[in-house]
Amino acid sequence: MKKSFITLTILLTVINSSIFSQVSNKKDNVRMNMKDVSGYGDVKWGARFSDAKERVIGKIVYHDDKKVIITRDEEIEYRYGFFFMDTSISSPEEEKSEKETTKPVESSLEAILFYVSIQFPYLTMVDVRKKIEEKYGQPTGETVKDSQGAIIWDFDKTAIIMWLDRYENNPFCRKINYVSKELAKQLNEYQMLIFNKTEIEILKKLSL
Repeated sequence: MKKSFITLTILLTVINSSIFSQVSNKKDNVRMNMKDVSGYGDVKWGARFSDAKERVIGKIVYHDDKKVIITRDEEIEYRYGFFFMDTSISSPEEEKSEKETTKPVESSLEAILFYVSIQFPYLTMVDVRKKIEEKYGQPTGETVKDSQGAIIWDFDKTAIIMWLDRYENNPFCRKINYVSKELAKQLNEYQMLIFNKTEIEILKKLSL
């Protein structure tokens, strides 16, 4: 659980950071030549867990119906990340209106897909970048320093993040993330709502 939360935090930090502001003035022109991305492979962002499970790449080696599906195709590992939004959790502003009705609020039935992470043995940065550029065109930004960091393809719906590690002073890649920008933002807001809700409940129970 802790590892999943750390991974999620990193992804949300990337989406909400200034990475995407570090792009060239030709970004709009580049986008015109790039097909927008609304998911990964045959699975679209927001796909329910049960639907995504039938369309993943590789053989399923692990799954948690509220968090993740992990698959393998030879030496490549695919991690399909989901989040489950409990609609019974509401903000303080919404609680008043909820109390006015006797009908209980039902939770969403299934978790939905919001990112895919691909991990593989180390490959040279040049080879991986060339492969991505053949499909999506030139990247729109990067935060590479001393042969490590990230190269980004920023679409309207999706961010593709190619992570770089330095080895013998050369950049190598072993992980690529595809993230739904809209759903990552929603999840960030939902996480804040959960934390705020917990704090409020604790304060109510305190006898000060």
